[in-house]
Amino acid sequence: MLKETKSFKLRKKAELLVQNQFKDIIIKDSDVEEVINELHIYQVELEMQNKELRDTQIKLENSRCKYFDLYNLAPVGYFTLDKKGIIIDVNIVGASILDIEINDLYKNAFIKFVDNGDRNKFHHLWQKALKSGDKETSEIKMITNKNRFFYAHLESILSYDEMENRLKIAIFDISKRKIAEDKVKLSLNEKEVLIREIHHRVKNNLQIITSLLHLQEDTVDDDVAVVLREIEGRVKSMAIIHENLYQSPTFNEINLKQYIEKLLYDILYIYGIPKGTIKTNLDIQEIRLNIDTAIPLGLIINELLTNIIKYAFTNFKGTVTIKLISRPDEIELTIADDGIGLPQNIDIENSKTLGLQLVNNLINQLEGKLEIDTHNGTEFKIYFNQLNYKNRI
Repeated sequence: MLKETKSFKLRKKAELLVQNQFKDIIIKDSDVEEVINELHIYQVELEMQNKELRDTQIKLENSRCKYFDLYNLAPVGYFTLDKKGIIIDVNIVGASILDIEINDLYKNAFIKFVDNGDRNKFHHLWQKALKSGDKETSEIKMITNKNRFFYAHLESILSYDEMENRLKIAIFDISKRKIAEDKVKLSLNEKEVLIREIHHRVKNNLQIITSLLHLQEDTVDDDVAVVLREIEGRVKSMAIIHENLYQSPTFNEINLKQYIEKLLYDILYIYGIPKGTIKTNLDIQEIRLNIDTAIPLGLIINELLTNIIKYAFTNFKGTVTIKLISRPDEIELTIADDGIGLPQNIDIENSKTLGLQLVNNLINQLEGKLEIDTHNGTEFKIYFNQLNYKNRI
């Protein structure tokens, strides 16, 4: 509408004059020209507004076309379901995934295309999405109109409409990924069985060796029998590690608490210690170590316990103490006895006995530190950290 400018008033007067309502009104030529100019300006403004409207319409049409392309040609199936789970909208890809024409999909229940075994899972997804209003995801097995099964990743979100709430679902066909995952899982399971069998067989072979050594002890003189018994203990310490590994869910770590307890009682058995004569005091934390650390540590424990049992006690009367503590910066292992103690002048780093030489070398292998206290029996303290596990190719 024109504003009430001078030209607007003149135009109104002109209209009244035409209607013979004001015969005495005189309109000057200059006034008419002013009205014409203002109307021309107004016409130009209207044309500009029309051009803007046409441009906006073109943009809206382009956006609609882009939305149509994005919605229908995206590599994702889009579905809109009403509150009863009936399909009320679907894109071209969604219909293609289900091997059906778009028009044939409308008014079908979406759950019709969900495999029977996964319908409870889809129902749970449906209820959760309706309740939370947040995006919910799930992987379900679906069946197409041509009875073809495929695995789908579903993403659903609640859409608020003026009439009712609707559920929008995006479907990604992940069949290739699932098949690849199944192949990987099968391969991993096969490798797991193989690794478990390898550790089991290594353990059995080591046990056979210890049995042969044990049998051989009865056929040789006492000095040789002592040596064979020591070798038997060392082999046994490694056999127990492989036994723990094939029982472990990770195959590269063992429970040190279980390992030390079994190793201690096996050493007592090997040396024929009567039950209850040597007491044990164990304070071992639940610590898991990889095989690179466990094997040298097991051999160290075997050597120290063997020395204690052979030399520390009179008539096998005494107490063996084993403590294992994990600290933020290191692991501390204590093996002690209340027996006669080591000689005061012993130098473990330059010892001539094989057992102590082996202990010293293995501690160096662990990059650890050894402290010995002989004031009340003998106490060995070993400080070390877990070695970095070396990947096997």
